[in-house]
Amino acid sequence: MALLCEGQCHSFFRRRNQRETRLIERSKALAVLAVAGALLHFFGTNIADPDTWGHLRYGTSMWEGAGLPWFDTFSYTAAGAVFYDHEWLSDFFFAGLWLSAGSPGLILAKLLFGLLIVVLLRDAGATLGRTWYPKFRAHPLTEALVLVLALSVIAPGATFRPQLWTMLLLAAQLATLARAEARLRAKAYRGRVGWEVGVQPALIAFWANLHGGFLVGIAVFGLFVASVLVRAWSGLFPARLRPREGLAVAGLGLAALAAPLLNPYGAELYTYLWRTLGDHGAIGGRYCFEFCVGGIPGLVIGEDA
Repeated sequence: MALLCEGQCHSFFRRRNQRETRLIERSKALAVLAVAGALLHFFGTNIADPDTWGHLRYGTSMWEGAGLPWFDTFSYTAAGAVFYDHEWLSDFFFAGLWLSAGSPGLILAKLLFGLLIVVLLRDAGATLGRTWYPKFRAHPLTEALVLVLALSVIAPGATFRPQLWTMLLLAAQLATLARAEARLRAKAYRGRVGWEVGVQPALIAFWANLHGGFLVGIAVFGLFVASVLVRAWSGLFPARLRPREGLAVAGLGLAALAAPLLNPYGAELYTYLWRTLGDHGAIGGRYCFEFCVGGIPGLVIGEDA
């Protein structure tokens, strides 16, 4: 009798586990479909804005052999004025893509950016979840909901412009720093600064040649470095950082601050951004109508910058 009851219990729990496994698999499939649909909806549009034409023109001139523009040859009101194309690498990339693959290439690139952003954000969230709550696992549909909401927030700025790089690289930075946090909090931590922290100066140097949003990257990494040093000094990590590792983290923070100097304009990049950062709000909504004319086949001009 006892053996019969034991067998029935095993059979019951086995069937229940199988049902739960099937339910989770179906939830994962539904979550993937939901996120994929949101990605196509928010990132699959062909809406451009006035800045798109300028960036493609600057990049095209580089591909035509004119090199980096140092003086304004694109307007009649400021012709010959000093010209700063601080997003030159992004312009070069998108113009090359447009020249080789046309409008479909730009749209596919934007979808790829969105896909990478989704993957990196999920990785960052999963890593932090495992770090802070080791026994907790988010339901696939919960993850999908968060990612869909994130895409909806990002979407208004996800046009064919250099800020796509800031969205992608910020997601990459969050994913790597989440892994660095996990490494520092691990019980097996042996006082080594991982590659996730070491790669930050190179990431920011690359970022600085793509979009002015690298300033956000510097701020995020600066907060991480300060947090690490404070918590190491106070002994909040399972294994206290030794002075050598603390100095290494602080040194990487200083290197990240200096990394943007590796651009064609050097220190002038910082002063240029300081002078023009406040102009964005004043300029927005006052584009000349001429900037909204003309065409890239397959792209539609939007009204907002």
